Amino acid sequence: MSCVEDNLASNRLSRAGECLQAVVAMAPGDPGLLLLRRRVAARWIGHAEERLGASELAAARRAYEAAREI
Repeated sequence: MSCVEDNLASNRLSRAGECLQAVVAMAPGDPGLLLLRRRVAARWIGHAEERLGASELAAARRAYEAAREI
């Protein structure tokens, strides 16, 4: 899960999502997945809110969609 954490720390949300998908595939029953999913989704929502505040509607929509897919 350090791949997810490392990418979140570097604000690479797409990459963090890719790492999350890999963790889900390798350890679908991991009890830490729920918290990890929430953290990644929350970061996407934060990014969406930033884009919305900057009137970048398309980018905000993409970020909200990314959060929803998690």
